[in-house]
Formats: sequence, structure tokens, C-alpha cells
Amino acid sequence: MKVIVAPLMRMISYIPIYGQLVDTKKKHLHSATCDVFITTLFSLLPLWLYPLFSLWTFDFSLETTFKALTSNGEFFLYSAALVGPLIYSITKRYGLDDEEETGDDQQIPRRKIKLIKTIEFPYGRLFIIISVFTCLFAALFFSVMQASSQLESDIGVKIPLERDNLFFISALMYIFTLSCLFCVSVYRLDLENIPKRINEDTHNFVDEWNQRYD
Repeated sequence: MKVIVAPLMRMISYIPIYGQLVDTKKKHLHSATCDVFITTLFSLLPLWLYPLFSLWTFDFSLETTFKALTSNGEFFLYSAALVGPLIYSITKRYGLDDEEETGDDQQIPRRKIKLIKTIEFPYGRLFIIISVFTCLFAALFFSVMQASSQLESDIGVKIPLERDNLFFISALMYIFTLSCLFCVSVYRLDLENIPKRINEDTHNFVDEWNQRYD
């Protein structure tokens, strides 16, 4: 099994955005999975609650009702809403400042340590580019679909749009933005844990040093 898994993990490590998931702790993957699940469950509440209600109450087709709610580019809006807040996590400063002190009064003398002021977010520039282009494309496609519907209903002008294809594109975009949300959540947890790991390593080193010379 290891003969198969090792090369596969090595291949995944070279994939942009997803590569560093290979080196992530399982607890961070679990936490990020919970975040994405809760986000998806509640953000898509308007899209899945009514189809279920109409199925149980009026015996309407679940697929037909769901498609009616998402045929006008709603997934484009949800995609833009997901990636927009990611920019904060990507551009946030992680790590300890030079002026931050570590240690406690009982075990380690309080002293200043030299650390990098900021830790660059994994694939940070790529995530920002993806976020910007996702928002732009979502706005463009959603506007075109809304304009098409409005022109057809108001003045009878029909713009030839492949709505099924656009629905498929919007669903793929939403799935991709969910994967970006998952990766950003994992990497954020990794970076937020760095100061804690540094403090733990410092404590362990001082404890070993004191035990050696006591």
C-alpha cells in the first residue's frame, strides 16, 4: 500500500493550491472539513430547503425545483461570496512580531526573540488572483444571464444563451471555490499554530537544559 500511496502523495504535492495539504496535520484537515460543511449547509439553505419542502408537501420534482432556483446564475453569486472573504485570511499577518515576548515567569525568563515578522500564506498570490478573477467572471456571467431574462420578459428580445452550459459552469465554479475555501482554512490553521509550536519547542529546550545542569 505504501508503494502506491507515497508516489501519489508526491504527485499531489506538486499541484498548485492543493500541494501543501499533503504535509498538513489530520486535525487541521478535520477542522477545515467541518468549516466547509457548515458553510455549505447554511449558505445553500435557500436552495435545498424549499425543494425538500415542496417535495414533501406538494410532491414536486426535487430536480425540477432545484434547477428552477439555480437556473439564473445563483451559483455565480455564491462563488463570489465564498472567495471574497478569503482575501482577509490570505493577507493576514501570521507569526510573531520582533517585539513579542515569549515564555512565562515560572519556567523561562521573558525575553525577546527574533522571528520573521510575517509568514507568507501558501500560494497566497495565486489565491488572490483566483479570488479576483472568480468575482469578475461571476459578476459578468450573472449580469449577462439577468440581462437576458429581463430583455426577454420586457421587450421580447431573446439573447441566445446556453443556460444549461452556464448552469454547469456555475456549479463547477462553486465546487472549485469550495475547494479553495477548504485549502485556505487548512493553511490558516497551520499558520496560526506556528507561534504555539515555537513556544512549545522553546519550553522543551529550556526544560531539557535545566534538567541537564540541575
